[in-house]
Amino acid sequence: MTRTAHSISTELKPEAAFRFLANVENEVQWRQSIEGSRYVGAGAPALGVDGETDVAMGSKSLTMRWTIVDFAEGHRVEWRLDGDPWHGGGSYTVTPRDRGSEIRAALEVRLNGAARVFEPLLGFQLRRGLREDLRRLERLLPRVG
Repeated sequence: MTRTAHSISTELKPEAAFRFLANVENEVQWRQSIEGSRYVGAGAPALGVDGETDVAMGSKSLTMRWTIVDFAEGHRVEWRLDGDPWHGGGSYTVTPRDRGSEIRAALEVRLNGAARVFEPLLGFQLRRGLREDLRRLERLLPRVG
C-alpha cells in the first residue's frame, strides 16, 4: 500500500479551515486533478455519508466513490474508497495552533491485482501531487477567511 501525509499551517481559524475542507465542492479550487466532487444524498459531511470525486488522469477521467468512515465536526474527516479502481482512502485533520491552524492531509492507495507492480510509481506521483495540492491550498486559504 502506498501512503503519504503532509501538513501546512495557516492563519485561518480552525473552524473556517475545516468548513472550507468539508465542502468537497471546493476541491476543484486546490486539487489539480479534481474535476468535481460531491456528497451523494447529503448536503454536508457526516459519518456514513457517501461521495463521488471526478479525477482527471491524463486524457481520461474516472469517478471514485467513497464513504466517510470517521467524522469529528470542526476537526477531522476520513473516507474510504469503494475499491474501484483501487482501495484506500484519506483524511483531513485540522488542529488549532497559536496563530491559526495546522492542516494534515493523508492519502493511501492499494492497486488491485497485477496493477500493484505500478505502486512505486503511483507512490511517487501521490506524494508529489499531495505536496503541490497543499501548497495551492496554503495560498488559497487566506482569501477564504
